[in-house]
Amino acid sequence: MNTTLQAEKILDNAQAENLYQDLVLQINKDFSRAAIDENFNDSTTPKSVVRRLVALLFELITTNFESYLNLLYAIDVPERSVKELPEQEVDKIAQAVCVLILKREWQKVLFKNRY
Repeated sequence: MNTTLQAEKILDNAQAENLYQDLVLQINKDFSRAAIDENFNDSTTPKSVVRRLVALLFELITTNFESYLNLLYAIDVPERSVKELPEQEVDKIAQAVCVLILKREWQKVLFKNRY
């Protein structure tokens, strides 16, 4: 399964469990903690969220790497997972990191809502 479909599937799962709004709020909270001025709207489709997130990650990787690292730290994406990504073009890395971010954010939302 390609990375874009994986990312959309995470968001679709959140919608199916009526936690999409919580997931978007968690994403916005962590972006704010990383001092990145980007807000995602919970009325936006999963495809649009993925597209915007990948575009933002691409921009951060290519123009502001320190902010990119701060974002990964704020979200608590495992460093090991990022290091295990194969060497590839920046757009593919942005897509893969998008999946890692959404997985971690979804994990946070599930833990908060189930425990």
